[in-house]
Amino acid sequence: MKLKGKMEEMDGTSERNNAIVDRSKYKKLEMPMFLGENPESWVYRAEHFFEINSLLETEKVKVAMISLGQDEVDWYRWSQNRRKIESWEDLKAEVIGQHPQTLEECMKEAQLVNDRNLALKLAKAELGIGTEE
Repeated sequence: MKLKGKMEEMDGTSERNNAIVDRSKYKKLEMPMFLGENPESWVYRAEHFFEINSLLETEKVKVAMISLGQDEVDWYRWSQNRRKIESWEDLKAEVIGQHPQTLEECMKEAQLVNDRNLALKLAKAELGIGTEE
């Protein structure tokens, strides 16, 4: 009887220790990088990262910033000058809104790039700056 009680105590202790060990392995997870592709997937994974690490709302934007690629950091800095992003919800909406996800959105963005490049080429030609052949 006494032995059985000791075994149950040990099982409870080892179970608690395992929970601590299991919890600490999640702390080693890294915030997923966002390189401008598949924003909904990045948001989904980021939200799980925030939940696992019990991040406060005030910490989420700071942590997300660390996971942005160079182009996305440039975009973030530019958008901060237009409208300050103060919450994770704001950042999430901006990221999803600024990155095309469907074929139609990609085609529209490609057309915008083509239009911009054509406008630059015409402006340079009009000003006599560099001729591209």
